[in-house]
Amino acid sequence: MRRIIFTILALLATLPALAYQVMTPKGVMDAGYSNSEGLKASYSAVAPDIAPAATATDIVVLKASATKTIRVTLITVSGDATLDNTIDLYVYKRTTANTGGTTAAITPVAHDSNDAATTATVVKYTANAATLGTGNLIRAGHYALPASAGPKVPVVALAWEFGTRNAKTFVLKAGSNESIAVSMAGGAVPTGTQLYVNIEWTEE
Repeated sequence: MRRIIFTILALLATLPALAYQVMTPKGVMDAGYSNSEGLKASYSAVAPDIAPAATATDIVVLKASATKTIRVTLITVSGDATLDNTIDLYVYKRTTANTGGTTAAITPVAHDSNDAATTATVVKYTANAATLGTGNLIRAGHYALPASAGPKVPVVALAWEFGTRNAKTFVLKAGSNESIAVSMAGGAVPTGTQLYVNIEWTEE
């Protein structure tokens, strides 16, 4: 019995060496480690080099799944133009679908190749929708477009994160016509504008 106790004590003595350690002004200290990586099936869609239609409305739309709940976690937009300029960008949560216009499908990528293929769909518009779906504005921002050659302003993405402050993400209900639309709301498009839109979401 005494030998067992000594063996356990010897093993316990090695545990600090297994801890994550940080060098501080007062010496090495043990620190806790927490992995906050999500466990839900996660996906991203990237729409690069978008040349918006004149007086563009919706430019990229994430549509609800027929079978799964979609939770939008991140949207970023960046871009450039022939000359330094500014544009207004908007995000709408629509409850009915757009109609008309010309779209091209964007292929999403699963963050983990072991997860099932996404059931949500993403499209970009190369010609404005004839009719925009009913919805509400949920985010808006003024964005400085740098010149594609010799920019005077830095290329910094406009980013909207959801679900990071103990609030729900924006949710697209399974089997609905809901969508999240990145839009210019009919604003003028500066010459040579190219936009880069990234959307991230989970499915469950």
